[in-house]
Amino acid sequence: MSSKLTFMSWNCRGIMSSVPYLVECLKNHDVDICALQEHWLRRHCVNVLESIDSTYSSVNPKCVDDGYPEAFKIRMEGGVTFIVKSSIVKYVESIDIEDTRITGIEIHTIHSENIYCFCVYLPASSKPFEHFRIYVERLYDIYMIYSQLGTVIILGDINAKVNGPRSFNSVKDKRSVTFARFLDELRLVSLHLQSFGEGNTFTFQSYESGPSTAIDHILISKDNISLIDSARVLDDHSFNVSDHHPIIAKLILDNTVIADTETIIKQSKVSWNKAREKNNLEDFSFATSQHLWGVEIPSLGCSNRDIECYYSNIVDAIQQAETETLPHKTFVKYLKPYWTHHVNALHENMASKRQQWISCNRPRGEHVIFQEYKSAKRNFRRELRNAYQKHMQETYDSLEKDFDIDQKRLWSFLNKNKKSKSCLSRLIVNGRQCSTQDDILDGWAEHFESIFKQNTESEPVSDKERAITKTVELLTKISEEHFITILS
Repeated sequence: MSSKLTFMSWNCRGIMSSVPYLVECLKNHDVDICALQEHWLRRHCVNVLESIDSTYSSVNPKCVDDGYPEAFKIRMEGGVTFIVKSSIVKYVESIDIEDTRITGIEIHTIHSENIYCFCVYLPASSKPFEHFRIYVERLYDIYMIYSQLGTVIILGDINAKVNGPRSFNSVKDKRSVTFARFLDELRLVSLHLQSFGEGNTFTFQSYESGPSTAIDHILISKDNISLIDSARVLDDHSFNVSDHHPIIAKLILDNTVIADTETIIKQSKVSWNKAREKNNLEDFSFATSQHLWGVEIPSLGCSNRDIECYYSNIVDAIQQAETETLPHKTFVKYLKPYWTHHVNALHENMASKRQQWISCNRPRGEHVIFQEYKSAKRNFRRELRNAYQKHMQETYDSLEKDFDIDQKRLWSFLNKNKKSKSCLSRLIVNGRQCSTQDDILDGWAEHFESIFKQNTESEPVSDKERAITKTVELLTKISEEHFITILS
């Protein structure tokens, strides 16, 4: 028996403005593993990845501030993660790589080799070439280690031009030559540039009408090329506010994941608050007992199959009663709290410009229609990002103002944001840098002592204290005049 795994790689250029298109791609192409680059999220906002779609989960995310968590302001670029279908996430394990530009997962299989996937975002052309070369060497070392254990797939924004049967690049810059040598030594190929690839060969189209290039790739060994069912670059879409196009690839493997994963359906969550308000719990209990009435208990000496069947019948009865009697939470994929009327207007304008561009046979370059469409997309994306930042700031201000009033809301928000832990490697206290564990503990102690230390100068002086002070001053003066020593 064989099954398919659908992989997707996309540089989303900011996840907050890219959620609608990402959700549509995941659904329309039935994506199992999605490698995202440049999500631009800080560690305290990484829970956003869990709310993209109820049927997907984020695995092993790397955030823009992981390298320096103590920094308050940093340039918001970078961040890589995997978005994995919930039905197979239990067969996926994170690979620990100490790098903010590379993250990895291991997919456990039954009869085939395990699959090792690495989502990468290599330094852009604006970075020094030496920086790019170091990351290529790091990627080389990673591949050499894990290729001995199973099938390795590299997905991401390589930021280097790659040649293939469908595309030949005559420009020989340092980056392209270096990465071409890397591909040749490891016998790797870019899937969408092979003869079976579909769609465009380029994956990046600059907003400023620059050249179209293929810098995003899904790489696999030539020895495993027979496993590929198809590969394609998706066409431009009105929801795609990134200047990169997603790549979709399907792999055919023998029993890639346990067969029952295809039948696992992510059920919508029960709204227990509504169930209590509407007194649905008694109905649920009665319906469960009715469905369980006809379930026969296995006899002594029964087989494992009989036990599994009995267990399955119990679960089905409970789920059926839940569906019939309990209210469920609804998931609206495009309805976000920061989606304002202005954002909606800009989105409609962008969609309108896109339709005009398509009706004119999709011109590019300096064509007026193309420039208007790109301008409308930039405006929509900028406003959507600003609306999200404003919403988050209002949320923080509201929590700070009402934390003594609405404790339930406060802890609900904090618990959602503490899922992923970050390690503090350095701490700066009063201009002094603390790096060791003892220094950091002493720094925190000094910080809290300065907060809770009583300031006696600001405290009101009582009449009794004032009288005692006046008496002490008088006795001190008398002692000085008569050489009397006062013992204190």
